[in-house]
Amino acid sequence: MLNNIGCELEKVYLLGIRGSSNHREKLKITCQIHKISLLKPILDIATRWNSTFDMCERAIVLQIALDSMALAEVDLQQYILNDND
Repeated sequence: MLNNIGCELEKVYLLGIRGSSNHREKLKITCQIHKISLLKPILDIATRWNSTFDMCERAIVLQIALDSMALAEVDLQQYILNDND
C-alpha cells in the first residue's frame, strides 16, 4: 500500500524509528527537548483503511522532533520532510 502513496510517506515510514532502538531513544530525547509528547510513529497497514491517515496525522504531530533528529544524524538526513511533503 505504501508504494501507491509516494515517497513522502516513505520518508515517514523509514524514519518511523522501527529499525533501531537507538533511533527510538533519540526520538524520545528529541521529543523531551521540544516539549512534545512522545508518541510512537504509526505504520501504514494494508488491511486498515485509515492507517495511512493515522500515520500522516502522527507524523505532523512529531514533525519537529523527527526533522530535528534527522538533521542531527547524517544517516537520517535523506528522510527530512520539506514543506512540499
